[in-house]
Amino acid sequence: MEVITSIFNYFWALPAMVKILIVSLIVMDVAFSTLYGITGKYKKLYKLVFPKQKKQYKKSGGKNSYKAGKAN
Repeated sequence: MEVITSIFNYFWALPAMVKILIVSLIVMDVAFSTLYGITGKYKKLYKLVFPKQKKQYKKSGGKNSYKAGKAN
């Protein structure tokens, strides 16, 4: 119980702006967890913000060289 009290007192002694920042980060994390699921919660958001670009494969001798073990 003393540990919880000391952590609370330390948090309470922080400046108001820092407290607001910490609480807002926790709230945003909980919101994203509920929206996107706990496992890989930012994966869908990342795909939404950064859509996948088409891969450009190197061509050597007129053949695609992106497959592993493919003879060129």
